[in-house]
Amino acid sequence: MRNTYYNIVLWICFIGVPVAVSLPSPYGECWEFCGTDVVPVTSDMEAICVNDTANCTYCMFHPKCCPERVECIGVWGLSPTPDGKCLVCPDQECVYNGHAYYVGDTFESLDNVNMCTCNADGRISCGIEPLPTPDVFCSV
Repeated sequence: MRNTYYNIVLWICFIGVPVAVSLPSPYGECWEFCGTDVVPVTSDMEAICVNDTANCTYCMFHPKCCPERVECIGVWGLSPTPDGKCLVCPDQECVYNGHAYYVGDTFESLDNVNMCTCNADGRISCGIEPLPTPDVFCSV
């Protein structure tokens, strides 16, 4: 988990963007962002976050990756997902946490609380049940 955040910081430094970054504190399986700390936004990572009453946000980061190996049974060829980022079996429209899904498939969210559904446009919609407190969410 820690390496992911450092990789983001190193990537920012590599492209030469002058940015002042304060490193968050580890909190169990999460990263703690308090006060003026800002949760980083990147297209390559999925952030699942909970807030507390002390103006802190606790986040787990998961890489957004394509399925490693795709085997399409009875079908020849692969199709790009609607966003063009992954190749999947025909009629599979969504990729979430390294898995490809068909329209209408439901699966567990990365937050381990909500369920998600694959939509026809390739987007994923997830439930909005409240997440547990940071100590439970982050396994402290």
